[in-house]
Amino acid sequence: MDTGDINNKRDPYQSPSDNSSLEKLKKNLNGVNSNIDQHDRSGGLSDIEHNVGDEWERKKKLVRTVPQKKQSKYSLIAKLFGASVVFFVVALGIAVYLILGGVNVVSSDNVDIEISGPIAIEAGEELSLEVAIQNNNTVALESVEMLIEYPEGTRKADDLTDELLRQREKLENISVGRNEQRTLKSVLFGSESEVKEIDVSIEYRVEGSNAIFFKKKTYEIIISSSPILLTVDTLSEVASDQEFETIVNFVSNSTNIVTSAMVVAEYPFGFTFVESTPSPSFGDNVWVLGDVPPAAKRKISVKGIMSGQDGEERTIRFTSGVQSDSNEKIIGTPLLSSQSTIAIRKPFITTTVALNGDTSETIIAQSGKVIRADVSWVNNLPSQILDAVIEVRLNGEVLDEQTVSSSNGFYQSANNTIKWNKAYDNRLAVIGPGESGSVTFSFSPKKISASQALAFRDSEIVLDVVVRGRRIGESGVSEEVISNTDRIVKVATNLGLSSRIVYSTGPFSNTGGIPPAVENETTYTVIWSITNSTNDIQRARITASLPSYVRWVGAVSPASEDITFNTLGGQIVWDVGTVSAGRGLTSSPREVAFKVAFLPSVSQLGTRPIILQPTTISGYDVFTQTTLSDTTNELTTRLGTDPIFRSGDDTVTR
Repeated sequence: MDTGDINNKRDPYQSPSDNSSLEKLKKNLNGVNSNIDQHDRSGGLSDIEHNVGDEWERKKKLVRTVPQKKQSKYSLIAKLFGASVVFFVVALGIAVYLILGGVNVVSSDNVDIEISGPIAIEAGEELSLEVAIQNNNTVALESVEMLIEYPEGTRKADDLTDELLRQREKLENISVGRNEQRTLKSVLFGSESEVKEIDVSIEYRVEGSNAIFFKKKTYEIIISSSPILLTVDTLSEVASDQEFETIVNFVSNSTNIVTSAMVVAEYPFGFTFVESTPSPSFGDNVWVLGDVPPAAKRKISVKGIMSGQDGEERTIRFTSGVQSDSNEKIIGTPLLSSQSTIAIRKPFITTTVALNGDTSETIIAQSGKVIRADVSWVNNLPSQILDAVIEVRLNGEVLDEQTVSSSNGFYQSANNTIKWNKAYDNRLAVIGPGESGSVTFSFSPKKISASQALAFRDSEIVLDVVVRGRRIGESGVSEEVISNTDRIVKVATNLGLSSRIVYSTGPFSNTGGIPPAVENETTYTVIWSITNSTNDIQRARITASLPSYVRWVGAVSPASEDITFNTLGGQIVWDVGTVSAGRGLTSSPREVAFKVAFLPSVSQLGTRPIILQPTTISGYDVFTQTTLSDTTNELTTRLGTDPIFRSGDDTVTR
């Protein structure tokens, strides 16, 4: 389409009048243009060409200069980071060079500890070690200290009675390239083929530094042989509070006689010694074996009880050696130690024994008094206990066999044993996990007569209770489970007191009328007598009080007795002290007499007034370690033991 077509094409939205107007305007413009073309263009005006494309490119370049400034900033950071990396690499290289080259660097790696000595030695022989400390640093070592740590059982070479576990020694400064040497002497003990370790370490400083440097070296040596062999055989696990046995085997491994041999035990906390075979030479832990020939054997059996919590471990240690010349109870030269660690476990069967409701290990009973016993059990295993048996053995001369009674157990008087099994109690056939039960029986100590007092002195009844059964282990094999416990019944002494009032007998002459008369004073004699049956009594004491209307005269017989009267409260006290067993039964009683006076009042006419309030005796039973006491009734004007007393002589008259 040409221009003319465009110009001639009519806009459908134009009106006719608008079209004519445009035509007029076009003509005018054309006329102007024609006039301009006819003028001379030499007047200085020239054609100017505008390159629109170049102009836009220039503006685009101006816009892109902004991100170019940010790129410059990032380039600077990148350069700094690169420089840092280069610096780090250089520094690392220098450090590696200094470390590997050892230039002016202090390091424990530059200190050598050389230990020279035998690789094996016989137990008890002197060990000599040569220790050399070499300084390969570029600076001197200052304030140098050497620490030697020896294995357990090491002794000083010049005194075998003195244990040597740690030794510290200050050394001189060690110059650059120099070494310091020391000789260490000791005596090691141990079993054959046992490896011992000796640790040698040094601590030091360097000039210009507060740091403490450390270097350590361990030296191993084998015990080639020992003059004796000592082994300890015992259980690896025991139930708490149950008796167990430990076997100590002593064997001479020397070609010569081991003279004055002895064994000393160290028991852990919670261990109670019961007995041993042979019996200890001193205390409960020292056995003197004497001279033991070559290849001879000695055996010590120790029985004891370990108490503790479930899961705890305890260690029993036995040390053998040569008896000291200065002290026969200690080892002068130890030769060998052996130990065994025992784990404490909760009892498979918990057994509880209650005597008169008291679960204490020891109870106190009176002679002739019945004691009720309850034996309870609990199965602590996760499995059943089969064919359970309960046995109670009663031991003691003071036991009255005729009083032993059990509801469903069988009492065998020949050995004083009560037995329960599934034949007598079907609950014992199978005891399931966690199940419990109990059985009951009763017994009593004998009634002790006067003639038997000393025969049953310090008497007691011991109850040995055993509960046993079978369980099927994980391997399907039947295993016995057992629980042991014991209780002790100590029989207390019978501390007796007799309190009586007389007029015509006793050590004093009395005055006044019998019966007593109103407002006329009558004197009486009070006699206290003490008896004691089977156990010694200490700190015995008797107390009583006088009524306000009774007067303390002050006469006492025997005068040597420690008896006092307190006017405030009217209390009479007799500090008796010791009363021997059998007093008053196999010998005369312990007695004291004192005199009192009674002045009746008219208000007491026709009555039987109290002359002495109730009397109390107390004392400490040495055997049972308990305080005993007894109280008698008050004394009145009734003279029941006086030969002149007649009915009615106790009533106050006019």
